Amino acid sequence: MTSNVTSDGLSDVNTSMPFNVPVYREVVIVYFKEMPVSVGEFASSYGVSPVFVKGDIRMAAFESDPVMVGGVVSEKTALAIERISKDPRVESVKRDTYMFVDPRQEIDMTPRLIYPEDLEKKGVEVIPDRVCVGFWRLPPSLDEFGEKYGGKPIDLTETNLRLQWVSYETKDVKGFIDRASKDPYVQYIEVHGKGQWATIPNDEYWNSSSQNYTYTWGQRRVYAPEAWTYQTGSESIIVGLIDSGVQLDHPDLTGRFTNDGYDCLNNDSDPSDDYGHGTAMAGVIGSSWNNGIGYAGMSKSKILPIKNGDIYGPDPDATSRGIDYAVNHGAKIISMSFGFSSDYINVRTSIANAYSAGCILVAAAGNYASNNTLYPAGYDNVIGVSATDRSDQLASFSNFGPTVDLSAPGVDIGTTSMGSMYAAIDGTSPAAAMVSGVAALVWSQNPTTLRDRILTYLYNSADDRGASGRDDQFGYGIVNAYGAVMYGQMRAVGTGNLPGSGYAAQTSLYVPADSYVDTIMVGNENSNLDILLKWNSPPTLSSYDAASGSNYSLERALTRGSGTLYILVYAFSGGGNFKLCSISGAPTDGSFVADTLQQGYGYYSGGQGWGKGYAFNSGPDGCNFDLAVKWNQIASPYVYDAKSETPAAQEIVGPVYGTGTFYSTVYSQSGIGEFAMLRFVY
Repeated sequence: MTSNVTSDGLSDVNTSMPFNVPVYREVVIVYFKEMPVSVGEFASSYGVSPVFVKGDIRMAAFESDPVMVGGVVSEKTALAIERISKDPRVESVKRDTYMFVDPRQEIDMTPRLIYPEDLEKKGVEVIPDRVCVGFWRLPPSLDEFGEKYGGKPIDLTETNLRLQWVSYETKDVKGFIDRASKDPYVQYIEVHGKGQWATIPNDEYWNSSSQNYTYTWGQRRVYAPEAWTYQTGSESIIVGLIDSGVQLDHPDLTGRFTNDGYDCLNNDSDPSDDYGHGTAMAGVIGSSWNNGIGYAGMSKSKILPIKNGDIYGPDPDATSRGIDYAVNHGAKIISMSFGFSSDYINVRTSIANAYSAGCILVAAAGNYASNNTLYPAGYDNVIGVSATDRSDQLASFSNFGPTVDLSAPGVDIGTTSMGSMYAAIDGTSPAAAMVSGVAALVWSQNPTTLRDRILTYLYNSADDRGASGRDDQFGYGIVNAYGAVMYGQMRAVGTGNLPGSGYAAQTSLYVPADSYVDTIMVGNENSNLDILLKWNSPPTLSSYDAASGSNYSLERALTRGSGTLYILVYAFSGGGNFKLCSISGAPTDGSFVADTLQQGYGYYSGGQGWGKGYAFNSGPDGCNFDLAVKWNQIASPYVYDAKSETPAAQEIVGPVYGTGTFYSTVYSQSGIGEFAMLRFVY
């Protein structure tokens, strides 16, 4: 389930670090001569928030600043220390720099506890003799912590310690939770259950070559062949596949994996598959191309194989470690075709950490034909994926509900299987893997673009199904590989001249897959030129699908469809030169400026955005107006990222990639007159 697309966390990512570093909060540790009657009132009086209280040694921790900068004491914290130190009840106060919490998480002094019976009520098989403990702050000794409460630490990996959770083996699970939950360092304790792979096996595994083609319908439905005309996937965009492992020597997966795969279940470097689920997902995402065998995966991007489970299902602890491993080994996209019935905090923490690192996270919605929430699909900032059938209906087994953000084909999907063979599978698992592959194509097409813009392309290009807009069955719609890959790409540019009033010029553009097309015409500002658009037959003045009608000869019409788009430029009055272009997708930011331009002078416009920027200018024939664009600085004829300087007054510039403020400036090299300027970011 994704939240509104924002840039939260992106500006804080330190790309020079070898590992992604979690977010910390600044706190102060207070030792009291005399404990206050109300710790909450004490905190409120000094503008801090209580984190935990250790009454036996008269100590408490308080959050003083939600953002910690390494090596620097913030003004908020310094002021809190100064004020608290003067309180007669206080013996000493100091800054603590080890307190980890999610930056969006509310402080709650009561630890969250999940007992075995909490999972058993949901029908979840509990992992025996093991509890996961999450800490506000790691205790001085994890071994002594375990001995004190009746447990022994296991799996002390770098990931666990950085994210501050540790699993303990104990013979008395309930007793351990009861005792350890009273420790002030403890944020949560939970038992874990086995998750479930989100695939329903299909018995019709083996087919002749002609029959195999019927199991490529899913790729064809999301317009993958049309997208491949423009983008097949870059090996620099890595998809982290967290699953049951992969068959590393499958002939249709040869060369598709990175060399640093990992088994987070057994903590070794061999992510071999002993169940088959991960091998199937790898095939959907990226089985080899042009090798004369099997299927072609969605993208040629590399796959980082990470094992988090086996025949018994995915393991929560291994999942948390696997997500962190994927982030720290270069994965841009993390594909998770599984689900847990419970919200495990260590998994949630790793998800939040990966999102703050700028990753796209994709997960299967589940196969219970219900609106039950499964995790990780249910987490904010994870793309939850439902499955559709050959009729574009929700698959009979697919989950639905507010966790769904996109849908994709999930019935009869051909892919690789164990034993160097092939199978056709059903489930929200292959649907999620397909979305992961499409995301890899889109990011390959836009390698310098930030994560949130890629999400915008995926959502805005999806084929809307069900209720208009986002709905609980299909999310924003069925993923559209062509529409997402081509979003913001210029499709065609043409020029022409209309001799006078009543004259028209016509052109056409073939659009192979359902998608938005934004058509812009810049013409002679001394005339009234309009554009009319119609799908699959020429438009007339009385029959069209979209049209412009401004008083300027800078015209724009946005429409959506597929097939042949016919474009008519018509002179209602006057005539003259015009330029015409079509861009895939709908803009997310734009501005319009109209005025009179004097020779030797310029006029600029700017606005916030990120993505692919374009600018358009219409001016009177006989003048020489130039157009320049620049990100984050006012453009001029001498300072620009791109410019158009034909000897005419009609100019088109773009695309120019960037983020921040996008400026466009029109400048008169010769002549004066009215102009209209349009600036768009896609």
